[in-house]
Amino acid sequence: MTASARTRSELEQRLDVQHYLPRLRTVALGVALIAAVALWAWPMVGSDSGSWTGGPVSNHHRLIERDCARCHAGSFGGVPDVQCTACHAVAAHAQLASRCASCHREHHDDDLLPRSSSLCAACHARIAELAPSTAQAAVADFASHPEFAVRAWVGNPPALRRMRIGEPGIRDGSGLKFSHAGHLAVPAEVNGGAPLACASCHEASGDSKDLRPVAFSRHCARCHSLAFDARIGGASAPHADADRVFSAIRAEVARYDLRNGGGLVATEVIDGESRDDESGLFTEGGACVMCHDVEARPDAGPEASRFRVRDPAHARWLPAATFEHRVHRLTPCEQCHRGIEDSRSAAAVVLPSIAVCRGCHADRGTPGKVASPCLECHAYHPAASAASAASAASTAAAASRR
Repeated sequence: MTASARTRSELEQRLDVQHYLPRLRTVALGVALIAAVALWAWPMVGSDSGSWTGGPVSNHHRLIERDCARCHAGSFGGVPDVQCTACHAVAAHAQLASRCASCHREHHDDDLLPRSSSLCAACHARIAELAPSTAQAAVADFASHPEFAVRAWVGNPPALRRMRIGEPGIRDGSGLKFSHAGHLAVPAEVNGGAPLACASCHEASGDSKDLRPVAFSRHCARCHSLAFDARIGGASAPHADADRVFSAIRAEVARYDLRNGGGLVATEVIDGESRDDESGLFTEGGACVMCHDVEARPDAGPEASRFRVRDPAHARWLPAATFEHRVHRLTPCEQCHRGIEDSRSAAAVVLPSIAVCRGCHADRGTPGKVASPCLECHAYHPAASAASAASAASTAAAASRR
């Protein structure tokens, strides 16, 4: 190229506007960079988060929908558990548990409560690997669920143990002498014209989810009398601990003797008659011995009963599970509690096995069966079920004394 040609080419480049403009690739990269910075900075300074939210807020959090900082400690970061527990006081499921947001996924659905059994099976299908010291069996779905484990009384003296239904030695620790077979065979005329049935004693709770404890005043008193002295018509002992029973007997005997003895009756006479009436209830052939195990206390003080009734030992059979009698109300009781009509001992555990439940329930997608995911029967957070179990045991113990 000659010197004159090179000079002309340089002159043309100086006069060409495009020579001074950046390349198209450079422009594209610059625009993309500016856009990215703008998208990142806008949530920091803007008041409207709708342009960058991960999705609609669930109905549970609708009242704080515009207050992102209530959950998000920082921008574009995961929600720490401490933000959840600031409002939701729940116990941890296990030491191996993941973050709250691993199961409760906000901005994905209108319902924050997970329903899929896959979340449970992710750990429980390989529970021995994750928790080698656990006694729980591996469970991947309802089809692989082992036989139900209940808290039952075993041994002598009895102690609460976790046992599978059907294991030898499992028994009800109520300590009562009771025959379901005998009561279901009671003639209708004895019960006011209506035959005894399960519902005669087992009533639904207020929310119809569970059953109320059987109480003497509501279910037994109409047939079983606690009258203790034929001289004192209409006087019955309270269904209570033995000391209260003796106090009530002594008060009634004293009232009767003073009224009929002109107001002058020796204390020894009242005491002797009261002890006779007490023995009539608590010894062989008496109303208390008919249903309860009674022990003698010959060294009891003058104001105390000389007998002791072993308190019924109530246990919530399935403390880690929930069951609603309400949704099963159209199913006959004996269809699930098989053999109850022939049971002659209160120690017999007549709970349905898992095979009975599988007659109607199965994993999701099984034709002709009720879909039964894990959360149908189990609660993830243990605090609620533990409190429920403690409350039920306390209520049952109190009701049995009424």
